[in-house]
Amino acid sequence: MVTIKSLEDLKKMREEAQRKQELKSASGKTEIIVGMGTVGIAAGARPVLNTLVEEVDKQGLSDKATVSQTGCIGICRLEPIVE
Repeated sequence: MVTIKSLEDLKKMREEAQRKQELKSASGKTEIIVGMGTVGIAAGARPVLNTLVEEVDKQGLSDKATVSQTGCIGICRLEPIVE
């Protein structure tokens, strides 16, 4: 658990998150992320993930886009969620 005691702590946390995001997108590919927590799966995320993977392959976009999954995104009422 992270404890934020000052505005400076919050700024450092934000900078670290931005740095991590920049590293993820350094490949230049579009990243498509599907929430695959238990609620997401129950709401139909698995067929959504499979369809996205198939379409990226079918359209020949695997050099421009990646499809990946993550756990719970935290907005259960909106599942399935694709970012």
